[in-house]
Amino acid sequence: MDDPQAPSTPAAASPATGPASSAGPGYWNAWLDRPVLLAGLGALLFMLALEIWRPYFCLTDDNLNHSPVLVEEGRNIWAGRNPFVSQYLYEGNFVVTKELPVLYQANPVALLVSVLLVHTPFLYAIMDVVTTIYFIIAAMCTALLYVRLKQKYNLAVTNGLIVYITLSANFSIYSLVIASSCSVYVNNQSGLALILIGVIHDNVRRGFLWTAAGFAWMFMAGYPGTLIFTLVLMPFFLIPYCYYERRFTPLLSFFAGGILSLLIVSPYMYWVGLGFAETKRVAALSTEEVIALSFPFPSSLVAFLIGLGDCLLFQLHYQWAGLAPEYSMALPSSFAGVLLFCCWRPVKQIPAAAWCCLPVLALTFLLTDRPLWFQENVIRYIPLLNAMRWPLKELIFLIVFGHLFIVLTLPVVAPKKLLTLIVIGVAFWCLPLVTSGPPSISFRENDLKALTTGQADRYWAELKKKLPKDVIVVPACMDIGNDFWSLPQSSIANYFFGAQFGVVTPYYYSPLRQTYQRPEGGTFSGFGHHAPLPPRVEDFPDWMKKDERIRVLRAISLKPFHVELLNPSQGTTEDVTPLWNEAARP
Repeated sequence: MDDPQAPSTPAAASPATGPASSAGPGYWNAWLDRPVLLAGLGALLFMLALEIWRPYFCLTDDNLNHSPVLVEEGRNIWAGRNPFVSQYLYEGNFVVTKELPVLYQANPVALLVSVLLVHTPFLYAIMDVVTTIYFIIAAMCTALLYVRLKQKYNLAVTNGLIVYITLSANFSIYSLVIASSCSVYVNNQSGLALILIGVIHDNVRRGFLWTAAGFAWMFMAGYPGTLIFTLVLMPFFLIPYCYYERRFTPLLSFFAGGILSLLIVSPYMYWVGLGFAETKRVAALSTEEVIALSFPFPSSLVAFLIGLGDCLLFQLHYQWAGLAPEYSMALPSSFAGVLLFCCWRPVKQIPAAAWCCLPVLALTFLLTDRPLWFQENVIRYIPLLNAMRWPLKELIFLIVFGHLFIVLTLPVVAPKKLLTLIVIGVAFWCLPLVTSGPPSISFRENDLKALTTGQADRYWAELKKKLPKDVIVVPACMDIGNDFWSLPQSSIANYFFGAQFGVVTPYYYSPLRQTYQRPEGGTFSGFGHHAPLPPRVEDFPDWMKKDERIRVLRAISLKPFHVELLNPSQGTTEDVTPLWNEAARP
């Protein structure tokens, strides 16, 4: 196999200009001869543009909730402690690899960045730097896949188009909303690309290693739900692919690579298994829940036909977060989608691998639509699949295999026509972004502002002066309805913020455990939304009133913002809202 980075025809230096003329045609041709590197550079530039557009672009929703985990991991490594055991969450009994396999942020990239930045002014940029590296890896893996396909099938796609389609696949609007909200999904895209490189490889041994690398990366750094769907959907690509290729080695490489990668990451998977063994979230969903979370097929199909996947996610989250209705329209999710309908090679020249993408796309539509007959007669009887809650786990396959189909079917296109199609595609991609702003499942503007301006750090520095050294902070909230989701959770140490500000708390935000039972008494909700406490301190449970270490931080309202500090053992209440307001001043 030729080195995909090596130039196919080395450019001769012009005697008139010599090698010093770095901006000449030969210079740019040399870059285009390295599409993998160019795709990685393009991903970096894309992320820089997003950060300029909305600073801390990736510090929203679950990324914001989980950033304190990265902070404490970095601090633990510098202090010589086990990075995966929290000193603060679960009152010091929180094991990251056991409680967070679904939103895992303890992979080598995340650990390295947290160590490098945790003691710098760029502390709150850790998640954005981590996500940027994820995107660079995904872009380079995707471009490498397209280069290998070009070499194997003598495709008409140019290196420049490879870079363009790569960036389209990795920066679809679906990818933007997922990356800004839960960045580990990006790693599933790079893992899928590595697996596909392995299964199309002519050398069985090398293909097996590529596949194992893809699975290992998805195991360690990706979203497990998408990994499960990879195991389900990939055979629908591989079985017809093996038939057309007249060899069964792609299927063998797929499963053998998966087994090898599982052995490699088995120490981690042991903790993941413990976490899943204790959760109720592997239980089958009811038919009503599935229907409520599914995407109707007609709108999904229209969205896909216009632009490969679209902003399907927003049809659901528009109801939650009040996102602008442009996001719920059938607008394209990727700026290369228009190529799918305007540029096809003659059917006889299309590689069989292209047609092998169609079963995966069809089944993905079926999984996201979940018609009643399919749910009742098939899915409800399959363990794990019957517990999958969100269609975003499957939508990635529309993006990956849709763009794969484009690469395999694209003919030689006249430059003028190609430029027109690119302009149209980019315009469609920009439209919802321009009209509705930067995407996110849950922006969490108040928390983002408090963290990045230093308000939360100043607030906790003053508040901790009022707390005993062995304090246990219990976050709580009065019933404030939907205002809860706009509440600055950093003000009450909810979710993982206890780890961020160095206060012990029985709270956390684990997708696996539904409750946490304190050894000294007391049971807490597994999602850290708000403690079920009565309005009056004197009515608090006896175990709380007997423990002199416990202090309750309770949010009373959002507008105006009001938070109070309660001491159940003494029955006292103190308004700490002035501390929060004072901390807002630099």
